[in-house]
Amino acid sequence: MDDGLGGNFMSLIGSSSPFLMTRYTALGLVRGRTYRFRYRARNCIGWGPFSDEVFALAASKPSAPPRPMLVSVSSTTI
Repeated sequence: MDDGLGGNFMSLIGSSSPFLMTRYTALGLVRGRTYRFRYRARNCIGWGPFSDEVFALAASKPSAPPRPMLVSVSSTTI
């Protein structure tokens, strides 16, 4: 994961068993920044290559749209 400013990648450690990392929760993200992530796997031979980068935008939940409003009524439309 990078810092959201295009900087260097930092190593992350998520919840894992001795052989399998199943997930990672990124904390402290700054709203509006796009973070880059990549991963790689390790087996008994060693580490594999990194994946392609994926991007995640740290955003807030959007506000609800305005309530519908009745503007006009006819015999065939509302």
